Amino acid sequence: MTTLIAGLGGQGVVLASGVLAQAALLAGYDVRQSEMHGLSQRFGSVSSQVRIGKGLYSTHRGHGAVDLLVSLEGFEAFKQLPFLRPEGTAMVNRLWRKPAAAKPPASVVGAATPPVPLPNDPRITWFSGTEATQLANCPRSLNFYMLGVLSTRMEIDDIYWHEAIGASTSKRGRDVNYDMFAAGRQSAIRAPSSRPS
Repeated sequence: MTTLIAGLGGQGVVLASGVLAQAALLAGYDVRQSEMHGLSQRFGSVSSQVRIGKGLYSTHRGHGAVDLLVSLEGFEAFKQLPFLRPEGTAMVNRLWRKPAAAKPPASVVGAATPPVPLPNDPRITWFSGTEATQLANCPRSLNFYMLGVLSTRMEIDDIYWHEAIGASTSKRGRDVNYDMFAAGRQSAIRAPSSRPS
């Protein structure tokens, strides 16, 4: 199974990929993780692929070969959709923020609006991770919220997720990251597919 995690620099895409890879290793799977692509500077495009299974060789899958897409930002999801298999699943956070390179130099990075018309792709399920993490006063834990969403599609026991989160985060932020992981998981369990607002 190949998972592609995408977002913007500063959102923790690389950390989320590392947590996924560590949880899968703890669960006994072979893991291959691609190098990140894009700019890891604040608000530049970033993506990483994590392959999980047995007898893996390649670290990267091309267009139409990724099973799961997790995106922390909406525009990045649309940019990565060509990698998703026709029967794949995309789990996308409702946040619209253009990468810094796509903006005029004098502009301030802030919220953007979704494209109109919005692509109607039945593979996409939308989640309100930004809203949930802001309400909990921990916006930097969005990556853990989306890992919780992803965990409902993976055959990795909670104990391995928690061990990987604990090993990857500081003691100070560990509890809030556990909480946001659990919130994302609950959101995915009860959320039907929906279009962004």
